[in-house]
This record gives sequence, structure tokens and C-alpha cells, in this order.
Amino acid sequence: MYGQVWTFDAISSKDPSYSILAAFSASPEDASTNNTLNVDIYVQAGPDKLYTAISKFTEFAELNMHGNGTSGIWKGAGCSFSASEDMSTMTVHFTRPFEITGSVVLNAVAPPHYPCSPAEIGASMEFMPHFGWANATLMQRPMWTLNSTVHKSNLKTALVIRIW
Repeated sequence: MYGQVWTFDAISSKDPSYSILAAFSASPEDASTNNTLNVDIYVQAGPDKLYTAISKFTEFAELNMHGNGTSGIWKGAGCSFSASEDMSTMTVHFTRPFEITGSVVLNAVAPPHYPCSPAEIGASMEFMPHFGWANATLMQRPMWTLNSTVHKSNLKTALVIRIW
């Protein structure tokens, strides 16, 4: 049995050695013997600097739908995400007790669509006739600000990045 995963990622167009990937997962309890509610974040802050934080302390996940947008709070992990009703903006927050703190804001530059479909409102979300269960992602202009002390290294200024 499998669960659900919400992923958010951004790569700098100016320097691809700067990137972030955040994954929120929720699995049915019988899917594994591990905690079924996790938040994983991977931050690359240059060619040789990879920081990770993984939370297995989530008490419960609260998910809400509003319009086409979704929001989720992983209680106990200090992590959440939200999308506006029209999915034009997505925000991911990391707070204490999570090891990496800050936020990622993704502003859409095109409506949701698959890579092979036109970037326009109303584009088909089917990737074959009568079959379209995957969610397309937005093309975005991300901006993130993260603060952390990982392995006694302070990242407060190292990861204030604007990607255009």
C-alpha cells in the first residue's frame, strides 16, 4: 500500500548548485513499520554543501482543499505548505522544532500543465485518454529564505536566493 507525497523544489537558474527539495509524505499506517508522516528537506548551498533535515516527529497531518489549492500542516514537525485557490502562489514553511527554518514562496508564471501540453488555462490534465491521476506542477518564480545551524554552520545569509 502506498501513501501520498507532496513535493516542492526549486533550482537556481543562475547557479544550479543552489537548490531545494522538500517532500511531505503521508502513508497508511499499514504501509510500513516506520512513522507514516514525514517531512524531508534537502538544500544544496553550493557545489559541496548539502544540508538535510528529516522529521519523524509528526503527530498528525491536517490537509484542506480550497478551490484548486491544497494546504497541509504536519503538526509536531513544524512544517506546512499552502497553495492559493487558483494555485498562483504556493508557500512552504519550516519552523522549530525542524532543524532548517524559513520559507519557500513559489509564484506561478503559467497555469498547471504537463510538459508536453500547452501552458494555458484549461489544458487537458490527461496524459492518455481517460487517465490523468498525476498532478501537474506549476512553472514558478521561486524565492526562498532559510535559516539554520547545521553541523555548527550558520546558514542565515547563505541561503537567501532569488531565482528569476
